[in-house]
Amino acid sequence: MPLYIKLSDVHRIVHQVDLTINDRNWSVELGEKLGVSSHGAVGAAALSAAALSAGTVGQAIETFIQWFLLRCNVYKYSVSYQSNCVEVNVVYISGDPLFEQVFFNAPARPIEVMIEQLYGTFDWHDIQLSTKQIAAQGDLLQHRYKSQIIFDCAHNSVKLSHKIWNALNPLADDAAHQTHSNDCKMLAKSQQQNISIKQRVEAIIEQHYADVMAGRKETNIPPTLIVICEQLNMTERTLIRQLKQADIS
Repeated sequence: MPLYIKLSDVHRIVHQVDLTINDRNWSVELGEKLGVSSHGAVGAAALSAAALSAGTVGQAIETFIQWFLLRCNVYKYSVSYQSNCVEVNVVYISGDPLFEQVFFNAPARPIEVMIEQLYGTFDWHDIQLSTKQIAAQGDLLQHRYKSQIIFDCAHNSVKLSHKIWNALNPLADDAAHQTHSNDCKMLAKSQQQNISIKQRVEAIIEQHYADVMAGRKETNIPPTLIVICEQLNMTERTLIRQLKQADIS
């Protein structure tokens, strides 16, 4: 069974590293070291499906983002098709601004590398990274990425030109892509079975008080049913029913 680290522990590690390393953009270097084997079996399945067998570059990116949730379920994403580009919006639900920025910076560079592997060299204006990070804190970021970076944005997102998003993958293999995707679906089902609804609710409450202790939240009042349901991405009725079925309500 995979070993999962509590989100509160991850927050603590990220903050400790940030205090120890004299480099405001250390998360980019972390991202440069990530590879197919960096996330164990789940990473191999997801990244292989994305980088080696997806039909297009856009499908590769969306597959990666979709199944990376198996390893780090702290965000929601959406894909918006616009007239001049395709925008992938990423909304984090961890409640920790530093972790949010690290989590955005780290995968962004591997995505650039994946695009180079599937598409080839791209122009800097074909990919735009929009970050909530203020320019004064990220002055070195532009030198670490090949994409255009826009600071002080309302949310984190990646915009790609239609030329890159729709580019065919020369290594596309529909059968392999389907196989890897099915592996991820089975892992997702197993993950849900291994983590009870009680554990998921307890983790949210525990994270809330960890944030209070760390000064990231001011209120000591426990999270409401509405807040818990938003983080679990389910309705109040569904949560209450599942708790009753587990006989722990």
